[in-house]
Amino acid sequence: MELPLSAKSGRTRQSRFLSGIQIVNQILPYISVGLDNENRCIVVVEDYELFDLIDDFLGEECDLLYESRTTKERPGGEIITMYFLLAVTREAIERNLLKLSPEKIERIYRLNN
Repeated sequence: MELPLSAKSGRTRQSRFLSGIQIVNQILPYISVGLDNENRCIVVVEDYELFDLIDDFLGEECDLLYESRTTKERPGGEIITMYFLLAVTREAIERNLLKLSPEKIERIYRLNN
């Protein structure tokens, strides 16, 4: 399920995902943060190039490595869900992701879409 773009307004969007994912908030264009059914933080990214940026940023600059990931094909690309260890809080992920510029996120997303 894709979330509508809301980052330009500065508000987060909420949506319920099926298959064990609870509330997910879109905090940046094409990037959402939430919890799975085991209360692990998840990050849902709506583009592979964008995922690569988020993976490098969280892992290398913030030392927040994800434990596993899933990929779901969609027209025009894929949606990647990153699953973090229980010790990694949703707040830590959100605080660090909000350091990224929405303009940079949008520019990278537009490379493939």
